[in-house]
Amino acid sequence: MKKPARQAEHYRPGRFVHPRAGLLQKLLFVGFALVAAKTVMLAIFSDRRSTLDNMADRQYHEALDLAPWRGTIYDRRKFPLALSVRRPSLAINPRVFAPTRQQLRALARHLQHTPSSLTALAARQGYFAWLQRKVPPAVAEKTLALNLKGLYQITEPYRYYPLGEKFAQLIGYVGIDNTGLLGIEQQFESQLHGTRTALTLIKDARNQPVFYFPSQATPATSGATLHLTLDRVIQEISMEELAWGIERARARKGFVIVADPHSGRLLALANYPSFDPNKPRHINTSHLHNTAAATLYEPGSIVKPLVIAAALERGLTSMSNLHYCENGRLEVGNTAIRDDKPYAALTTEDILTYSSNICIYKLAQLLGAERLYQLYRDFGLSTAVNRMSLPGQARGRIDHFSKWSAIRFANISFGQGFAASGIELITAFNSIANGGKLMKPQLLERIEDGEGKTITIKTPQMIARVLQPETARQLRGALGRVVAHGTGKLAALQHFRVGGKTSTAEVFDRKLKRYSKTRRIAGFIGFAPLADPHVTIYVSLFEPENTPRYGGKWAAPVFARIASRVLRYLNVKRAIALSD
Repeated sequence: MKKPARQAEHYRPGRFVHPRAGLLQKLLFVGFALVAAKTVMLAIFSDRRSTLDNMADRQYHEALDLAPWRGTIYDRRKFPLALSVRRPSLAINPRVFAPTRQQLRALARHLQHTPSSLTALAARQGYFAWLQRKVPPAVAEKTLALNLKGLYQITEPYRYYPLGEKFAQLIGYVGIDNTGLLGIEQQFESQLHGTRTALTLIKDARNQPVFYFPSQATPATSGATLHLTLDRVIQEISMEELAWGIERARARKGFVIVADPHSGRLLALANYPSFDPNKPRHINTSHLHNTAAATLYEPGSIVKPLVIAAALERGLTSMSNLHYCENGRLEVGNTAIRDDKPYAALTTEDILTYSSNICIYKLAQLLGAERLYQLYRDFGLSTAVNRMSLPGQARGRIDHFSKWSAIRFANISFGQGFAASGIELITAFNSIANGGKLMKPQLLERIEDGEGKTITIKTPQMIARVLQPETARQLRGALGRVVAHGTGKLAALQHFRVGGKTSTAEVFDRKLKRYSKTRRIAGFIGFAPLADPHVTIYVSLFEPENTPRYGGKWAAPVFARIASRVLRYLNVKRAIALSD
């Protein structure tokens, strides 16, 4: 049977005769045209090309953000208090990490994980997961010896604190990503942190990471270096003797501050109890507080020398003037103020020696409330003049004199009814030791960049002259009698004369809304040698349980033990002391 003429035309040799041939030809032509146009666009418009390049990179590359290499923190003799070292971190590719049960148990034992937690980690959908970061080298070695597929090691900076708990609250510590979380580490984060570097993980066609350049884990530039005024030996001495004193008194906590009275430089800032910043997972959060700088409390009798200083400066009394002390009890409004021991009369010098509340109040009355208020502020209490580069540093609080009642005026004259910090009080006492100059407390000596170039330097700064040299000399003599014959006898040293003041401050009970009958803060602040003080030392023990809860009983012996060791360490000659 013959084919129709039209159909035969389709089947002529050399001619494509499919019925859809025309449509396919058109579609292919349009497709090739689009591809050609796209190629031209990519060649001309480079940003679009870069976009596709980036898409390809993301398929075969992964950026891992590594912790920065932090700068070192040194004491004044360049002993490292915080430094960065290298430690191995362990990571896995969950897509290929498939240990056997036996391997899983061994891995859990090495890393102190549970097998279930490791199984959950291996079940993740991504191509990268941290197994454990910054592990001890020995642990990493044992773990890698298991030869597990998909297990890798990356070297990271690890923050190490050589003296552990001895500087903990002050220096602080860092988190797992090397970010400062407390203390100086937090305060100087922007200077210390260094350049954060990304390590590129190159993945093969099966999405398994290949580490071609492990050296990239080292940041290009380290953070700045801090040089502090602190002395690690004096700090260690302070911590050891503070721990001894707290245990002996059965106190809740305490602090010690050691300063150079002539420059204001802080040589030690010790808090107890403390914590080990090298073990951040085991930190007791109740021990994080820097009591020496961040706690406000009623200072007690430590401020009495300041009141006497103001009265001497204004000619309202002399050291030999006699004051009637009411035989130990004085009615003020509806309240009575008392002395621990009753005295009929005391000289101005003896007011300090025996720490009479009644007679110090009488001297304060000669000054008046406004002058007393200004006196405390002149010495740096409840003002901003003591501010340092120290996180959490507290500023004292004292109400304006216009708000004082008669009994409040009396309480404030002998150190109750207002709040101060340890930094404020040692700064005020330094001015007596150094001849009348109020020196700004100093913690930071200098900052150097990653190449060792000095970018910041701090020098001693005098805020104001608050006493005439003769007044300061008379006060030092009176404070020497406090130790030789008065409430501070247990602060005396064998080869050096010492000046200082005891304090036994009552603690206000906020629940009962009155002063506690048992809770006290036992303190002693002093300097040595008496004629030419090299150090000022402030010891404060919070709420000793053993009685009597006096500063002269519990804080003064701690002062003596610290001062004796520190003066020997500073090589202060006994001949200087014996000539006092």
